[in-house]
Amino acid sequence: MTIHPISLTSNPNHVAYVVNIPKSNTAHQASDKKYYRRFNFETVPMEDYEIKDIINRLSSPELGLVLNTDQTNFDSGVLKFPIILYNKSKRLAKDVKISIQFNDSQNYDFLENNGFTDESHLNLGRKIFSSHSQIRVYNGLNAHIGFFELRLQDKILRINITVTIYSDYMSPSIIPFAVVIQNNMPIYLLNQ
Repeated sequence: MTIHPISLTSNPNHVAYVVNIPKSNTAHQASDKKYYRRFNFETVPMEDYEIKDIINRLSSPELGLVLNTDQTNFDSGVLKFPIILYNKSKRLAKDVKISIQFNDSQNYDFLENNGFTDESHLNLGRKIFSSHSQIRVYNGLNAHIGFFELRLQDKILRINITVTIYSDYMSPSIIPFAVVIQNNMPIYLLNQ
């Protein structure tokens, strides 16, 4: 916990305090044998699912997708972008598998993919790739899984992708996003 005093302009003797309480990695039981959480300006008892979620924070990895335009390139109608994972949990993510579905694949040609196997023959009508190597993602580190290179058809300025991340002890994480070309520059948008 850190406390930051902030002087107020109303009076030199007036001070406001900002209290920063970091997120805990476990639930703490009160002396009355209950678990509580803060809600606005009060403390309320926790529901069973909230307690289980907090206690399980250390038992499952929490993986996400790095949407980084620094490593994304668009030149002469060809889009090249990486697939990078991050692990923001304290647990090593092992046995990681990624599935990538291109939702509008009729709008571009696949020139190259590195680190992925085309699984479209198993999913008729859908263009799906999966990671083909064993992936481990350590806490606080990014893992470069591979990349895709696509030639966009004329006047196509958006591709829609859904990435699903699987890992041991983790519920699948589904991340729909788009790569949009604006002023000849690729940017990422998270789809809702």
